[in-house]
Amino acid sequence: MYRLTRTSSPAPEQGGDLKIEREITLEGAGANSTILVGNGTRVLTVRKEGTLFLQGVTIQGGQADQGGGIYNAGWLSIVHCTIRN
Repeated sequence: MYRLTRTSSPAPEQGGDLKIEREITLEGAGANSTILVGNGTRVLTVRKEGTLFLQGVTIQGGQADQGGGIYNAGWLSIVHCTIRN
């Protein structure tokens, strides 16, 4: 199990989102317990070469011109998740 945290603001050209570039599973402890917050940036980007299995999380507070919570250009499976504001 890994804890994802960001201790500083990214450089503007990097963006603030987590970029998925290969097959990965993000499994939370449940949508009420595991919350990924965008704080005004996109939360997740699935690139064309990426595959994301997302389960048991809440995505909230994402903001972008396209795909505020999740921008998907690859393959995405969402199970037992909440995506809001």
